[in-house]
Amino acid sequence: MEDRRSDPMTRDEMLEKAGKISPEDIELILEKADEIEKKASRGPLASLLGEINLLISMLRDYTSRRYRTPPLWMVGAAAVALLYVLNPMDVVPDVIPALGYVDDAFVVGLCLNMLRKDLRKYESWKRSGGRI
Repeated sequence: MEDRRSDPMTRDEMLEKAGKISPEDIELILEKADEIEKKASRGPLASLLGEINLLISMLRDYTSRRYRTPPLWMVGAAAVALLYVLNPMDVVPDVIPALGYVDDAFVVGLCLNMLRKDLRKYESWKRSGGRI
């Protein structure tokens, strides 16, 4: 019997992939940040746009060495989720109207649930002008 999964990624898979993220992967995300934001502004991702922007901002601050306190797995998990959004041929291809971004939203939501505490720390750091 064929294994039919309803979710595109599990927490363990995300953590495994997070450990394989390279500086080049993060550079790609930052180069394509406008594309990610545009894609996230519609469909199921639209409700996550603010948090997606926060993930991108955290990666920018991390790579520029302004924000050096996140655990490495957090940086990797954020990158995994954003790379998934960039990939047009994921579990549900983005060209399928209405359904194409559902799996993207699932993966971003999984990432946000995993990073909730650390992402709030980053948000506080950002609001304080980087003084925490």
